[in-house]
Amino acid sequence: MIARAAAVLLVVLMVSACGSSTDNSSQSGIELLALPAEQGFQRADRPRRFSFPRDHGVHKGFRTEWWYLTGHLSAGQRQFGYQVTFFRYVIDPAEDTTGGWSADAVWLAQVALSDIENAAFLTSEQLSREVEGISGASTAGLDVSVQGWRLYQTVKRAEEAGEYSLQIDADDFSLTLNLRPDKPLVLQGEEGWSRKSADDPDNASYYYSQTRLAANGTVQLDGEQLQVSGSSWFDREWSTSALHARQAGWDWFAVQLDNQHELMFYQLRLQDGGIDRASTGVWVSPEGEVKRLAFADVQLEATRYWQSPHSGTRYPVSWRMDVPDLGLQLRLQAVMPNQLWRGRLSYWEGAMIVSGTLSSTPVTGRAYVELTGY
Repeated sequence: MIARAAAVLLVVLMVSACGSSTDNSSQSGIELLALPAEQGFQRADRPRRFSFPRDHGVHKGFRTEWWYLTGHLSAGQRQFGYQVTFFRYVIDPAEDTTGGWSADAVWLAQVALSDIENAAFLTSEQLSREVEGISGASTAGLDVSVQGWRLYQTVKRAEEAGEYSLQIDADDFSLTLNLRPDKPLVLQGEEGWSRKSADDPDNASYYYSQTRLAANGTVQLDGEQLQVSGSSWFDREWSTSALHARQAGWDWFAVQLDNQHELMFYQLRLQDGGIDRASTGVWVSPEGEVKRLAFADVQLEATRYWQSPHSGTRYPVSWRMDVPDLGLQLRLQAVMPNQLWRGRLSYWEGAMIVSGTLSSTPVTGRAYVELTGY
């Protein structure tokens, strides 16, 4: 979801100005997402023609942009989940130029590692102004870095991208991965134009995903270097305005089934308890064929909650997800309940295991789920 980038970065600016965080920072971030776009920013207000590898790079003139990876890794019997996000937030569009010192932009990079065996949720983040050679991104293709953390494309193809490399040296662990796309890119929404409100077409983003990447590399943790492999998901989004004022938050699901199907769906929750009809998603076949999923196609029900001992907030950590037209019935359960980010913004994002049936045939898999606005 594009909104996650704007929410975090807006709160970062508030925290930097105030010198401290507050218990209600999550709600404040959500409210700020409903602000109208300022004059001078470009808008995601219509479909566009995508061009790769160029569109893996930064898009100057938009207020918010992010590069986002999640995945599930194995080192023998040991299992991990991980999340990495690079956020860019522009303060003044008039100064968003190609010059490294003149770009008026803020970068925030976040990483989380779910160490399932030890029930440990490890997080780290980097905050920086955009400075050439320290924090920034290429305009020509995928090469993003924030104070030494880097995601870049190692082999370029004109139509999209070859392998990616990820290098993260966090506070309590390090993560180094090579990521090979196993399927074509998926343009979300209307050929990449993703509306985020049924009431207001101005709330939209440009959004695409790579729904399955083969991951290989290392996790360095507690003085031990582990060789890991697994599967990852890559999301890209940029925009200037995101949520409508009536929206309270969202639940985002990225499901990878072991039979090589994938499903992405997000539901946008309204402040009155309803669901915005702009909620949408995709179903991807093993061959990479895409079926669009509308709001009415997916039935979601939270079946179990976990309560944060710090804030008292309850987060759903088990879900029932049914797509009747596909004959799909899934059950999603968190690998551990406490996967709550407690940095400059508080939100739940974590790994889940998946079981269920597809056309009455048993299926299994894994998922990543993000929950905000609770």
